Amino acid sequence: IDAKKAKAAVALPIGRFNGIRIGKNGAEINNIYVPVGCDSEDYPPIPASIDVATQKCRFYNIPDLKQAIPFLAKAAGKDTDRGYVSSIFFDLKRGKLVTTDGRRIHITPTGRMAYNPKYTGKDIMIQPSVSKIARVLSGDFQILQDRHVIFGVDIPDCKAEAGYKLIAGHFRKYDGIILKEFSGKCKVGNAEILRVLKSMEEKEPAPSIRVDFKNGKMRIQNRHKKKQVTVLHSGRHTGKDFIAGINPTFLHAAINGMPDKEVEISLPKLPKDPWTIEGTESKYMALIMPMNISIK
Repeated sequence: IDAKKAKAAVALPIGRFNGIRIGKNGAEINNIYVPVGCDSEDYPPIPASIDVATQKCRFYNIPDLKQAIPFLAKAAGKDTDRGYVSSIFFDLKRGKLVTTDGRRIHITPTGRMAYNPKYTGKDIMIQPSVSKIARVLSGDFQILQDRHVIFGVDIPDCKAEAGYKLIAGHFRKYDGIILKEFSGKCKVGNAEILRVLKSMEEKEPAPSIRVDFKNGKMRIQNRHKKKQVTVLHSGRHTGKDFIAGINPTFLHAAINGMPDKEVEISLPKLPKDPWTIEGTESKYMALIMPMNISIK
């Protein structure tokens, strides 16, 4: 296939790209290709066709994989010494994809085609760099030799695959932080809250914002030098009054990645516990740890 078209289609890292060679024992990228800023170990060897044919590979499918992976990548950490913090975890046993940087968690459902409660293999953790080619992923993937994940790539008139080596180790248990009881809930329009957060960011960035849930309304207050209070007209709060601080960057990243018209914010009973933000239709979920603020 034409090397230039292949590079443009899958958005490979910048580098010298010569071509793809297809032979009797499989396919490989010519050695002249040297990606800038990447280690060759990041790319798993493409197995010979005879190896693939003799393996008992199970195929999985996540319908909205292109949409889910960029949302997940936003919450992946950069601490490469702790693999679970810098990875996307394919939790097939629970039917979820998960990322965390220690201060927030992003979760998306896989759908029934990638839900396998009897899965007994290694923890499937891969680099968030897969988000770079998420726009051309087909949603199909397989676990190869318990070491690699091979994704189907949807390029017109071409059947292609993208391989990623699994990160060694185990993903930490995350179920315990997902709250089941709340002091209140608030549904709010996705577009409105994003517009308010963007406006505050443009006028004067702040490390934290104060959010009040009171009298059925949701108010966002930038408590930096120039005080700005905004009542969200689409916000509908039920439950106990609640006041807390939150990182506006984390809040924006979570809601901006959800493909819903509305999101539901579930508020904890204890101020130290995380907020739970969930898309009303997609069921994408974000848990964000609160920030300490002085209430006057």
